[in-house]
Amino acid sequence: MKSGPSLAILIPVFNDAEGLRKSLDSLLVAPCPAPLMTLVVDDGSEPALSLDHGPYLSLGLRVLRLPANEGIEAALNRGLKEAMQHGIRYLARLDAGDTITPDRLTRQMALLDENPDLGIVGSDARYVDASGKLLFVFRSATDDRTIRSRMHVNCCLVHPSVMIRMAVLEQVGPYSVDYPAAEDYELFFRILAVAKAQCIAAPLVTTVVSGSGISSRRRHAQLLSRLRIQCRNFCWTRIQAYLGVAITLSLLVVPAALVNALKRHCKVSHY
Repeated sequence: MKSGPSLAILIPVFNDAEGLRKSLDSLLVAPCPAPLMTLVVDDGSEPALSLDHGPYLSLGLRVLRLPANEGIEAALNRGLKEAMQHGIRYLARLDAGDTITPDRLTRQMALLDENPDLGIVGSDARYVDASGKLLFVFRSATDDRTIRSRMHVNCCLVHPSVMIRMAVLEQVGPYSVDYPAAEDYELFFRILAVAKAQCIAAPLVTTVVSGSGISSRRRHAQLLSRLRIQCRNFCWTRIQAYLGVAITLSLLVVPAALVNALKRHCKVSHY
């Protein structure tokens, strides 16, 4: 009897068919050690997303469409609901336009298979412009203790780099809609309350920095959400908690262009 998929890759998309195809093409050359389902959630694109399934049959492609643009939180939760109905063991994230290295899925699944106490695995990430030029590399904290500490400063798990154990997601619940543009940061804190985290010290995902991306379009809302999350999870005994709040407050008045210029100049970012 053929087993069902063990891994689902969740990709929300809004008006970016070209970016989606780029992401799916990268999955084609990334061997998966288990049956795979690729969940694409069309968040009310206009016109509706049109995709030839033929080239992507090996990815177990399923396209779900929301009748209207409801935002990334709703799109992600629609995909989560679908994954839970199919007994998926692990859920990997990717955003339309982002690409992965051929070894990402195997390496992350191996860590989760070998470490039952792990709930989430991330990695470093390459950030590039629309032409593919490298802007900077995000260097993640690798061990659980450092991740927990650094999370109080800012989200130190790159959302499109993570793979999450579905049993943990079922335990902590879906993405919250109460923290606009920072739904991942809030979810990761809930995951860390019940499971451990680890990151692979290699850039297993490449993400495109765009002026139309959520972090650019909704920066002010994202910072306010980030501040609320930091206050909700404030730890009085961690100096990183005070540092995180101070940095977030300062970023509310510091231009985004200056922050991005510093990252490009340094070529490396840890937050």
